Amino acid sequence: MMLEDVLTIFYLWFRSIVLFFVPKSWRLKDVSKDNILITGAGGGLGRLLAVRFAPKVANVIICDINEDGLNGTKKLVTEAGGKCHAYICDVSDRSSVEEVASKIFDEVGNVTMLVNNAGIVNGKSFEELKPEQIERIFRVNVLSHFWTCKAFLPAMIESDYGHVVCISSVTGLSAVPKLSDYCATKFAVLGFFQSLYVEHKPKSSVNFTVVCPYHINTGMFAGMGSTIIPTLEPDYVADEITKAILTNQEMLILPKFFYFTTFLQSIMPVNVAPYILRACKGDIAMDSFVGHTTNGIKKD
Repeated sequence: MMLEDVLTIFYLWFRSIVLFFVPKSWRLKDVSKDNILITGAGGGLGRLLAVRFAPKVANVIICDINEDGLNGTKKLVTEAGGKCHAYICDVSDRSSVEEVASKIFDEVGNVTMLVNNAGIVNGKSFEELKPEQIERIFRVNVLSHFWTCKAFLPAMIESDYGHVVCISSVTGLSAVPKLSDYCATKFAVLGFFQSLYVEHKPKSSVNFTVVCPYHINTGMFAGMGSTIIPTLEPDYVADEITKAILTNQEMLILPKFFYFTTFLQSIMPVNVAPYILRACKGDIAMDSFVGHTTNGIKKD
């Protein structure tokens, strides 16, 4: 078994190198019979992903607590040629997820692609954070992943078919001042993905993808100061995530520059981190943070 595992390691390593040079457009999987569920789809990145998958899948299922946003997304999905099912759902509430999941199973069928996108941000220093804000961001950004996966992953495992996508952040790879709660939740999402992956691979054909993007220009981080890294445009991020899902890419970091910084971080002493942040202007980026709200909820 050990020899087999060693050979598999080298095979997968070599395969990843080869695939790096193969255009993703040559490797896209067929998802025409899939039902994709996207949380936090009332706007922003969730909406863009819903529209992109509209002509590709059998059904687009969208969840959010913002009814007006859901209706807007549903209209866009329909106009893009997709069949859309919208559900008002507070993904931070286990009972709400279970109730909506039951409706989805009855009205649409099994979810074969799950995109956990919903998220909020407070943008305050640790001292300024109120206990209820800390608890809420963990419910929305972390526990929601547990509740949706509890609801939909068992059917994927049983059928040996499916795909779970966790939206994390580059702040889940490297911390930033005034985002202690947000960074902690995104680190947790990355850990959750890795645990799911090693728990179910290679014994299952279910795929898992984690996405770690930099600041996206959706309004969630409105007012955030500029750094040496330019803000990512939502359409670009949605396109890259779509390709990553369709090629079963396990981890996507945007921009790709952060693959390099993640490697550097693993070999550098911890005490250099504040100075790197200062050189990149990341230490003051959140000083002017404002954020945007929809019904009181800051969203990705």
